[in-house]
Amino acid sequence: MHLDWQDLVYLDISDCRENIEAVHHLTTQCTRLEALRMLATDPLIPYSEILKLKSLKFLEIQFDSFYRDHRDDFIFSLNQLPLLQVLKFQSCYGMTDQHVVSLLERCSNLTILHLPFNTRINGWFLESLLERLKSPDSNLDIIPENLSSLKVFINTAYIDLHTVIPELYVRTIQDELKILGLNLQIEYVHKKLSSFNPKDF
Repeated sequence: MHLDWQDLVYLDISDCRENIEAVHHLTTQCTRLEALRMLATDPLIPYSEILKLKSLKFLEIQFDSFYRDHRDDFIFSLNQLPLLQVLKFQSCYGMTDQHVVSLLERCSNLTILHLPFNTRINGWFLESLLERLKSPDSNLDIIPENLSSLKVFINTAYIDLHTVIPELYVRTIQDELKILGLNLQIEYVHKKLSSFNPKDF
């Protein structure tokens, strides 16, 4: 039986390190993918081929990388996926508020954004997000107009507790965002992952 990889629209890879060549083949040949889930990725690989999947609407990924350039290039280039609506990072070591702002400004069709567990996000981007939603006609940079769900971890195992946005203040922002139609889920945690892109996380 002949299998035409180009017709595949959903791909779920639970362990990308198990067969790196096969994963690369699938992500380059399955050009019509609309949903992609990649876990236990290899921190040495940039996975830039994902950015060529122009039909992609759903992406869930672990993206801890040994190389800062790989991480930054991937995050800052996600706007090359014009149909992307759901973006879920399970892990992405070193992600900051600047990366989040870039995603919000450049990925215009996002409806759901889940941010990683192991980041250096301090949460102050939420102030700007609220301001932009409250003043849609201002000159502030555009955010996805259909964004309805945002999940954030503030993990003080990776960032200084004294630099993060206070939890009581966040609850006020959370209430205001809900009125504006955006459901914010935020958790304050203190836990380091055992490794980059851990299995069964």
